[in-house]
Amino acid sequence: MTLRQSASNASPLRPLLRSLLQKSIRRGYTDLSQKVATILASRGDSAWLHTRTGVIVFEECWPCAHCLRRGLPSILTLGEIASAVKNKDAAGLGTLAHAAVEGDVTAIELALDPVAVKIVAAALKRPESFFKWATTECNSEDQIAVVLAARHFFSKATWPWDKAFMAAGAYLSSQSKVPQVSRSRETPPQPFPYWTAVDKHTPQGRIALSKVAVTLGLSERHLQWASFYFESAQTQTMEPSPWWECETKWRFATYGLRLEVAEEMWAKAAPHVESAVHEQSDLLFHLVGHADANALLQIDSLA
Repeated sequence: MTLRQSASNASPLRPLLRSLLQKSIRRGYTDLSQKVATILASRGDSAWLHTRTGVIVFEECWPCAHCLRRGLPSILTLGEIASAVKNKDAAGLGTLAHAAVEGDVTAIELALDPVAVKIVAAALKRPESFFKWATTECNSEDQIAVVLAARHFFSKATWPWDKAFMAAGAYLSSQSKVPQVSRSRETPPQPFPYWTAVDKHTPQGRIALSKVAVTLGLSERHLQWASFYFESAQTQTMEPSPWWECETKWRFATYGLRLEVAEEMWAKAAPHVESAVHEQSDLLFHLVGHADANALLQIDSLA
């Protein structure tokens, strides 16, 4: 078996590594994120990394999108995003717009600016017309660079919510000056909490969350979203992102949960989830710590 062959979609390590990549970027672990990206590339995920880099930029720090026009290797771009103070407004606005397209009127009713949500929602249906309009709205090279990056990666993104992040970034860029990106001066705590990568975006994490929900008598869906907002999506440092805050409140409102109730739920459940995924988190710790191709092949069957 070759290393590339081991990276098939059936590999149980692939979703864990992909999840770890984004969690390490969110929490500011630059070296770790680049190590994980290197491992993924060595396992045949280079094309995925290129496309995913565009998604991560718009989801985690949309003002950095101009760097996508510089043609840097994805690993270097991801390192820049990891070290940046995050701005998640494109993720917040994009999520609400995607929900609106899916027919959720509360995504418009509870929005900071209902018109913005409607425009981005329309962009998802008529992207070419939207990007032409957004370009004409720009008054600087920085604004245009973000719109062009959004347009390029919009066509490459697979999931509709990923496309929504890019459309939202283009809209935000076209309507105001692109915020300056600052670098975090805080050193992330060591070691990285590997268990946070085994979340609802991985098969192993979904199984663990389901078991914990049954044990504690909680709604599985409620627990999944609480784990996302209060753990998986946590960043080391973040600029004020009102659209992200709006999305978070909207999400729990759709389930009839107050924010503080959802947070208390996660505080109660988190230790149980951490315990439930300890085998996978230990695996990631040893795997990424060694970052050895032969070790990857040997451990792959054990994940």
